[in-house]
Amino acid sequence: MNVILLKDVEKLGLRGEVVNVARGYARNFLLPRNLAEVATEGRVKEVKRIDAQKAMHEARSTEQANEIAETLGISVMTYHRWRKAREAAPATESGCTWLGPAARKATGPKS
Repeated sequence: MNVILLKDVEKLGLRGEVVNVARGYARNFLLPRNLAEVATEGRVKEVKRIDAQKAMHEARSTEQANEIAETLGISVMTYHRWRKAREAAPATESGCTWLGPAARKATGPKS
């Protein structure tokens, strides 16, 4: 009996595939749990049409992603580091130039 899988079924197939299974397995396990439906000609054609639409959409998405990647590859981003603030603050034993309130309490008050 041919069925169309509505969900991924371990050791059987992936969602949307048409698979041939025993009648009892389909009737007693797959169909009652809504894991599959009976594969009619019309439904098989519809599944193929939906798969073709998904493939076209994926191809369009891939093209758009490549265009964005090219645009980002051309873009130049500049980051500035502020040395004056870093040089003005004394470094701690661990090399940190700034201590948050929690770290100040742990090291004790400034004298």
